[in-house]
Amino acid sequence: MKSLLEYAPHHLIEENEKQPAILTGILPVSFSDSNAPIEASKSVWVHNKDPQVLSRLFEFESFEGLKYFLDGLLDYQEHIQHHATLTIENLSIYVEAFTHDINRVTELDLNLAKFCDEIYDDLIYVSRMRKEREYVINE
Repeated sequence: MKSLLEYAPHHLIEENEKQPAILTGILPVSFSDSNAPIEASKSVWVHNKDPQVLSRLFEFESFEGLKYFLDGLLDYQEHIQHHATLTIENLSIYVEAFTHDINRVTELDLNLAKFCDEIYDDLIYVSRMRKEREYVINE
């Protein structure tokens, strides 16, 4: 399986000045001793108890970054036939995930949240690499 980074539109994505998500313990922990080019991070998903819902706000600096994230998320949701509630306002996407049939968070919702985190982290990584490349070229 190819990484999302191989499909990223390097020329379109702007740098998101925010740091990767702070660890909160809702999704699996990153590999702290990894030699990977990017460290996975835990997410900043909020887990509401009544009703049981996972939610997170994703903010973007450019329309192209928002569109890449949204296109990837919509394709993923269609593939797994499980859909979150998405609210788009300016350069932000608010995602709410829960299984509507039982009004609870299930494994499907956790997987959807993990996918959102991965595609968002990919966008941050690609734009960081783009900035580093531009910096080297300008030296």
